[in-house]
Amino acid sequence: DNAPPAKEGKLEVVKTFYFVKDTNYYHITAILKNTGEYPIKHVRADVLSYLKDGTKKEIEYVVWPARLAPGEYGAFDATIGQEIAYDIGKYTVAPGSFVIDESNYSDKFEINKDVPVADASSYYKASANIKNIGSANSKNYWVTAIFYDAAGNVLATGTDVIGVNGGIKPGEMEK
Repeated sequence: DNAPPAKEGKLEVVKTFYFVKDTNYYHITAILKNTGEYPIKHVRADVLSYLKDGTKKEIEYVVWPARLAPGEYGAFDATIGQEIAYDIGKYTVAPGSFVIDESNYSDKFEINKDVPVADASSYYKASANIKNIGSANSKNYWVTAIFYDAAGNVLATGTDVIGVNGGIKPGEMEK
């Protein structure tokens, strides 16, 4: 059998963090890293938590961005527990499922993250200008924002779609 060996990916949990938000839910976040030599996609993290009453909850969370090149980081924000009850007894986070990404991504973007955002709400917000610096129309893509506190803990993740009206033409920009 002269078949080449199967490609293997590797995903590691770099850091976990928990906090309680003003909504009184317990948040568990984590940063994961593709430590393998191949791009991976459909990245997930497994969270096992126990409520104080012993109830076990196992949930798989999507890591954003859901495609990670070797050396890239992703994160997730999981809301756990019951409203107005800080009822988490303990939790663990482990790398979850993913697949080796054999796709050829040739689109090129330039991101200007220095777009000021003023808002009095308590929600995290970000804005950026995404410019297609490639030579072909882009497809529509998910853009991911990961919000960190001063200590580097993930506070939240968010996503939005760009290019929903047929992509972005070369040289064009979308906010």
